[in-house]
Amino acid sequence: MRLRVAGTAYGQNLKSGNATTPKSPTAFERYRQPGSLFRPFFLLIDITDNIGETTNCLSFHWKSCICGCAAMTPVITIDGPVASGKGTVARKVAEALGFHLLDSGAIYRAHALACLSRNLDFNEINVLEEQAKALSLKFDGETVWIDGVDATEKVRSEAAGMAASTLSAIPEVRAALLQRQRDFAEAPGLVADGRDMGTVVFPDAPLKIYLTATAEVRAGRRAGQVAAQRLASLTDHDAKRLIEKGKSPTMDGLLETIRAQVQTEVEAQIRQRDSQDKSRAIAPLKPALNAIVIDNAAHRPTQTVEAVLALWKLRTNDC
Repeated sequence: MRLRVAGTAYGQNLKSGNATTPKSPTAFERYRQPGSLFRPFFLLIDITDNIGETTNCLSFHWKSCICGCAAMTPVITIDGPVASGKGTVARKVAEALGFHLLDSGAIYRAHALACLSRNLDFNEINVLEEQAKALSLKFDGETVWIDGVDATEKVRSEAAGMAASTLSAIPEVRAALLQRQRDFAEAPGLVADGRDMGTVVFPDAPLKIYLTATAEVRAGRRAGQVAAQRLASLTDHDAKRLIEKGKSPTMDGLLETIRAQVQTEVEAQIRQRDSQDKSRAIAPLKPALNAIVIDNAAHRPTQTVEAVLALWKLRTNDC
């Protein structure tokens, strides 16, 4: 599909709209404002697949710094609400560039899981802070180790996510985990995925992306994941019994049936999570002032990845 990125007013969120076909499928146009330290420019990205279909366009207005960014470890921040696709995009961008990857949400969920497993009182701030400082955490690819135990599946649970949202609103906990996140910034570079990567953790990052979509769209994505997990947990006997009872004639149909059943529940959880993340007093979820905000509801992850990589190429060429 064709993905077009075109200029818009600074600070305006990206909206979907009909894209017109430019003369070149990989056209880039910049309009600089001379004589200023920060040079606003417009950028047009057009990515076409081999079937020639046109999809919605994304737009942004990015301020580009010309002052010595190359001296720092290069960092790309990718923020956004739950189920916005930021984890997938961040991982693929990091793989493409050979950069390190920081899944900051996994750090907060690991802390939350450690607190839950120890039955800590969420009102005991000092205890929660000490647990954050003492957290025994190791990442090995996509595997998460807590206290020497593989906790990958538990860290990704909804219970850990909701607890992490509550605990991340506590200033002492955030402060305790801040430097641990910044320590991930090592050569050759870092792609940092989270909710305040561009606003708090890496405010000087040369490229900041904020991914978003409606709660309904994000719930559909997450419901599919939840349904797959629940289906995988069924024994062959249980699945066969459900099919025989007429729930669905096939395994694929059964997966869709489960997805439809959990959609409403998942959407309610996402809306609650959004409210918590956006309303907390410390580091609320929001785009950084100079972030590129992308509504990716109508785009495949690969399209967003290609756009971010194109932006990074231009950004590095600009410094």
